[in-house]
Amino acid sequence: MRSLIVLLLLALLCGSLFAESAEFKKFKDDYATLDQDLLNNPGEVGTISNFVYRKDLATFTFTQGQIFFLRYVNDRPTTAIFIGKGNATVEIPSHVERQSLKYASGDTVVHNDFEIITLRFADNFDLQIREKFPLQQKMLGWKDFTVAKQSQGEFFFRPIIGHTYDNFFQLLRSCYERADDGFFFADFNRFTFIFDPNRPEEVVVGYEKEGGAAAITDACIFQRKERAIYDDTLVSSIPYLNTILSMEANLHLSGSEGANIDSGYCDISLLLQRDSVKYVNFFMHYNLDIDSIQLAGNRVDFHRRKDFAVTGLVLSSYYRANDTLSLRVFYHGKNYLSPLPYTADPAAAMVKVTLNGPKDFTYIMPGAGTPEDIGKGKQRIVAEPMQPIAQFQFRAYSKSYQAIPGNSLSGMPLTFLKSPHLNKNRFECFVPDEIYQPAVTGALDFFAARLGNPPNAFDMTIYPEGMLSIPGHAEITQVYCLVDGTGGIPLVAGTELARQWFGPSLRPATDREYWLGDGLSTYLGLMYTQAALPGAPFFSELLSRREVWTMLLDRQKDQPLATGDRVADTVRAYKSAWVIHMLREMMFDLEKQSDRTFLKFLQELSSTVNNRRFTNADFIRLAEKHTGRDLDSFFAQWLFGIGMPEYTVSYTIVPKDNQFAIDMNVSVDRVSESFSMPVIIRVAHEDGSNSFVRQTISGKQAGFQLGPFAAQPKEIIFNEFASVLSKDKVNKVKA
Repeated sequence: MRSLIVLLLLALLCGSLFAESAEFKKFKDDYATLDQDLLNNPGEVGTISNFVYRKDLATFTFTQGQIFFLRYVNDRPTTAIFIGKGNATVEIPSHVERQSLKYASGDTVVHNDFEIITLRFADNFDLQIREKFPLQQKMLGWKDFTVAKQSQGEFFFRPIIGHTYDNFFQLLRSCYERADDGFFFADFNRFTFIFDPNRPEEVVVGYEKEGGAAAITDACIFQRKERAIYDDTLVSSIPYLNTILSMEANLHLSGSEGANIDSGYCDISLLLQRDSVKYVNFFMHYNLDIDSIQLAGNRVDFHRRKDFAVTGLVLSSYYRANDTLSLRVFYHGKNYLSPLPYTADPAAAMVKVTLNGPKDFTYIMPGAGTPEDIGKGKQRIVAEPMQPIAQFQFRAYSKSYQAIPGNSLSGMPLTFLKSPHLNKNRFECFVPDEIYQPAVTGALDFFAARLGNPPNAFDMTIYPEGMLSIPGHAEITQVYCLVDGTGGIPLVAGTELARQWFGPSLRPATDREYWLGDGLSTYLGLMYTQAALPGAPFFSELLSRREVWTMLLDRQKDQPLATGDRVADTVRAYKSAWVIHMLREMMFDLEKQSDRTFLKFLQELSSTVNNRRFTNADFIRLAEKHTGRDLDSFFAQWLFGIGMPEYTVSYTIVPKDNQFAIDMNVSVDRVSESFSMPVIIRVAHEDGSNSFVRQTISGKQAGFQLGPFAAQPKEIIFNEFASVLSKDKVNKVKA
């Protein structure tokens, strides 16, 4: 009986500790209200005409029709449906986002007539309507419900199709603070418009790029009008709501792969960067289930939808900018990409992770210490990277893996992991050790000789499968089909090892700088291939990437690199590699045939981007320093723009003062009048010698003369070394 009483007391105590607050119960009820079915939903209706509503850079004109108000929270509507005639325009303030809109919708402007528009709002839109037009109580009938349903405005707002943020949570948190700059969403035709004061970049213009698609493409993302961020180089100055200063996790692992988190927690020091904060977002991989969250030791309410990475905290009081929240997040799960929480701000943070896992596994992660036997077939490993890290991962390997030391001329300890199941008898495309290991060590030595040892790594482990490359650990597949005339395994090894210098250790200010890691790792892999396999493979691989990218361009899948993680992976990797290549050719010393300037650029770049946060503007300034030229036009096209030039060239060889000259005419299509690029031209002479010229071609049409040359020219090779990402048509005209 006594034991029963104790258990009952414990149950009551736990119930009181974990009971939801009245405020959170209301929050959940109001959240459910936002998803109420519209048919026969009580509301209000009014006839409106010539009503103009401006929301930041958007203007909505309701010419004539009926408006329905529905779904009330705190006696104010949160949904409106207008059926009638109207127009919507949205100003897109920056060149890069206009180009992104063009990729999505085919045009650089938003100017649309509509017959139905669906609105979700937490501002004073309803009050402005009430001031001018009478409303009456009325339920939404079947006819109007059907029209609203067919418009799909409700569908694209609901948080069920992979939105980064939970729109219901964002709307509701704004509802409780009803203000003129509150949340506002509009769906019209194939467009959506969101103004959300609780996102880093408050304005999102979406577009249904593929008809009947289940998701809206984020065509444009930018900051509110009052910040006046219009210059492409300034769009990375994003006012994040919060950032992680440090994390310390303790995880208990199990499973056949040794990586299932049975239970664990992570202590987060979260810096707030906005005033009056009561609702806070952070993210975790959607396969990690959050059990509970504590704030300074006390349980805190939170909301999270299944399969959503975003988690919303509902705090009991308001906090101010520069306050730091001490959070402890308890969670479990499997099949996740990263075991730690993160925020929208990609800033690196100091990290400490303790893994308690099976003894028959080797755990590989940055900053890992010596395993400690803790009994019952378990071991404890503490990882504490010496430098801040933005992306922490670990890889579990069974003890059947064999560790083979390698030889690195750079002096860095090198270990190859081998698995019994990876062998030539099982895989047709298995790369034998005598080819694989020299390619890896060669790539490591190639980069170390030019860039120094990789930052934040003091030894190197090479594993042939299983995860992304992270500092000190490189995933380089040993199952790869070797095809003659391609970069083969040297290209694979070079690309992955390049991430040790330009990979997860980079400190981008925003996702708008993500292209740089992709471009540098891809291009440095090509550079190593050029050294390891002299001859055709470098240019054949480079040009094959151009062909893939050109195909994507023809299918209207090109996107500005500076739009960040909105860019498709293939476009980002291939286009950004070409950006690096073109910069290399600008820095190439034609007289000495030397890459010395480009290598100095890479050295300074590595030092810069691995030791402090950087923006695209920082990269541009460094590129201009080493090229010695203004690169506004270059980056307007290749970083902030879309498309590529098409050159049509005609030339004539003419005598000049007992020597020879070449008259050239070049027309440039598919770019703007302001486009300007230096192009390398090789003049091949009859005697077998060559002359190299770097000629800047600006605008749509150019005429110029090369020479004079003492030796008689035989032909020209326009765009030598593939110095420009372009299509070229060259025609020799007889004098």
